[in-house]
Amino acid sequence: MAEPVHQATITVQPSYGIVGNSGATSASYSNGVYSGGGELFLGVKDPSFNLYFSATDTSGISSAYAGVIYRVLCGKAADNSVGAWSSTYLGPFGAKTTATRASGSRTLALSGSAPLLACPGGALPDEIEVDVTGYLTNNLGQSWQTPTLFVRLIGTVKVMIYNIRHGSSASKTAWVWNGSTYVPMPCDANGDLPECMNQYEQVNLIVGQKPDVLLMQEVEVGRSRSNYLNEPVYYSSDTRWPMRPMFFPEWSGGEYGDAILSRFPYSYAELHDVPFRRYDRGQLGQLDVHLNQFTIQTYTLHLDRITTCSGSGTHGREQVEFTCAVVENGISLSAPSTAALFGGDFNSTPDAQPGSCSDDPKQNVGLHPTLGNNPNCSLVTWNSGLLHGTEYDPVDDPIRGTVDNIIVYPRNLTVLNSWTVPASKAASDHFARVSVLRNALAY
Repeated sequence: MAEPVHQATITVQPSYGIVGNSGATSASYSNGVYSGGGELFLGVKDPSFNLYFSATDTSGISSAYAGVIYRVLCGKAADNSVGAWSSTYLGPFGAKTTATRASGSRTLALSGSAPLLACPGGALPDEIEVDVTGYLTNNLGQSWQTPTLFVRLIGTVKVMIYNIRHGSSASKTAWVWNGSTYVPMPCDANGDLPECMNQYEQVNLIVGQKPDVLLMQEVEVGRSRSNYLNEPVYYSSDTRWPMRPMFFPEWSGGEYGDAILSRFPYSYAELHDVPFRRYDRGQLGQLDVHLNQFTIQTYTLHLDRITTCSGSGTHGREQVEFTCAVVENGISLSAPSTAALFGGDFNSTPDAQPGSCSDDPKQNVGLHPTLGNNPNCSLVTWNSGLLHGTEYDPVDDPIRGTVDNIIVYPRNLTVLNSWTVPASKAASDHFARVSVLRNALAY
C-alpha cells in the first residue's frame, strides 16, 4: 500500500494595509518539503487578519486546525531600552473532525482577529507579531504540520548612527615592539594599528541596542589595518541580531566608506556624487528600506565641517545643501506613504561655535542654522533627533557638542525619543546615537 500524500498551504492576509494594500504571505508543505514563509511587515492600526488553511491528504483527514500566537512589544522608545515582549496563545482556530474515509480532501477557510493588546499605561505597542502554524491528522493517525508563518506589524522604527573609526578604539593602548622592547602606543593617535581594533566590542554595543536601521561611517572591507574584515557583513551577521548590509565604498585598494544595515528588506541603493568629495568625507549613500509597501528612504553620510574658513575639509555647507536637495527630490517623486531620514557624521555641531580656522576649537557655522537657511532643508529641522534627549554631551565634546546627528523628514515619521549610547565612544572615537521614530501611518 502506497504511503498517503498529504499537502497543506497556510496563508496570512491582513484585512487592512497601510494605504489599503492587501498583500499576504504564505507557506506550504508537501510530504516533508517546506517552502515559502517569512515575514510580512505592516502597520498596527488594526491587527486583524484573514487566515487561510487548506489541507489535502489521500487517506482522508480526521482533524485540522491552526494555532496562533500573538505577541506585543512595548517600551522600545524608553531610554536605552529594547522593550519587552508579552504573548498570548489564541489558537486553535477551526478545530474540526470529519468522518473516516479511504480518500479525499478537506479545505478549511479560517479567519480570526486579535484584540490590540495594551502596553503599560495604555501606550501604543511598538510591534505586534502573529505566529501561525497549521496542524493536521489523517485517517491513519499520522500527524503533521506546516511551517510557522511570522507576520510582523511595525509601529516604531529604531534608527542608530555610529562612526566606528574602521573598527578601531581610541581608548585602547597597543603594545608595539620597537626592536628591543615593547612600548605602549595610545590608540587615539595610532588608530591604524591592528592591535587597536575593537570590532567585537562595537558589535556588542549594536546588538545591545537592537536597531532596525543602522547608519555607519568609516567602514572598511578587506584592509590590513582592520584585520581584513568585511565589516558590513561582520557587523550584520551576529546571530543575536541579524541584519541585511549595504556598503557604499568611497576609496578602493581594500575599500573604505559608509554602510547601512537594515533589519527590514530593502531595494534601491545609490552612492550619490557629493560635491568636493575626498578620501574620507563627502559621502552620501541611500538605501530604500521596506515595511511592506511603506518605504523609508534612508541616507548615511560623512561630510565636511560647516565653516566660513577656506581650504580642504571646509565644504560642509555645500555638502549639506546637496544632501537636502537629494532628499527633497527623492521624497517629492515618491508615494505619499514614503518617509525619509538622513544621519551620520556631519563634522559640525548643532549650533554655531566660535573658533579658529586652524586650531582647536575650530570655527563652526552650525548644522541647525545651515538647515534652517536652506529652502530644501528648512522643513526637516523641527523633526531632528537632536531635539530629543541630550544635544551636548560633556564627555563627547565639552566645547563643540556632538557632531553625529539624525535628521528626519517631517512626513509619516515622528521622533519619540533619542539618546546617546553609553560606552560607545570608548569603543570607537564617536558616540553612537539612537532615535526611535513613530510610523504615523501605522496608527
